[in-house]
Amino acid sequence: MRKITTTFLIGLAIIGLAGCSLIGPSSRELRQDAYNMSQNAVEAVIKEDAGALESLFCQNTSDARKIGDFLSEIDGNFTKYDNVTEVNLPVHFISDSEDYAIYRSEYSNSDYTVRIVSCARSVFDKNDEGVQYISFYKGDSLVASAGCVIERYKANQVPGKKTDVNLNQLDSQDAQRKYDLNVLYYLNQKDKDGFVSLFSAAMKDEAEDRFNDVLDFMGSGINTYSVIEAPGGGSEWEKDHWNYMEAQTSIYDIVTSDEDVFEIRMNTVFVDDGHPSNEGITYFEIRKVEHGVNGLLEHDVIECLVIGED
Repeated sequence: MRKITTTFLIGLAIIGLAGCSLIGPSSRELRQDAYNMSQNAVEAVIKEDAGALESLFCQNTSDARKIGDFLSEIDGNFTKYDNVTEVNLPVHFISDSEDYAIYRSEYSNSDYTVRIVSCARSVFDKNDEGVQYISFYKGDSLVASAGCVIERYKANQVPGKKTDVNLNQLDSQDAQRKYDLNVLYYLNQKDKDGFVSLFSAAMKDEAEDRFNDVLDFMGSGINTYSVIEAPGGGSEWEKDHWNYMEAQTSIYDIVTSDEDVFEIRMNTVFVDDGHPSNEGITYFEIRKVEHGVNGLLEHDVIECLVIGED
């Protein structure tokens, strides 16, 4: 025991003398680094300093000509800002901000807004790190932009068989995600009966009538998806089961074999002991979206198909 302890202490001493840490920057530190980049970028805009702005951009989105064009198009109109908004909200394609630390900032006055997306850390590609995207608005109208937001995520395969779901487990988030996996499975298998079985009694007829429309809307089979966003929780837990559980869930970056991208949003009554006929999907919306994300870190919607009423 003494030998192990001595070795451990020597190791800590070496790390301390070297000024190193086994733990990387915290999420808070990474967020601050990203906002510092944005602060420097907006100051470069105010000074109309193309060289300074270009130096802040990440290598994967930097383009000297487009950055110069951006400053030319805003024509020195942005000289000060009165309001700063730092957006630190969950982003669907980020499961761990210490792997991909990307944030949005807005600097505005009564007439104009500069929106900046910056990345302080990327385990996917170091060249993602830096300012990725900058845009300039007059009121609500986009005047100019440079760069683009880089969306990074792990592509997950759709299960090749139905997923077992235990809706009485305390970890309701896991149960909700597994329930939604079966939505993807039945769509991929073109299994109408399975798909319809996931809907509430009141919605089954409409789900059956619209099933082929959903398949036609998607156009081809599903290759991968990125994440199933489920809030977990519920309103009534009793000893070893849920009396009632209802939630809105979303499935993002559903990529088909035609390389189209979709999102699905649903409202589902997972458990209702008092009224079992209410159990199932009560609202289903599938959206065809643009590749990549916009300056709000969301996909632009091309068109959508809805079953039920939100």
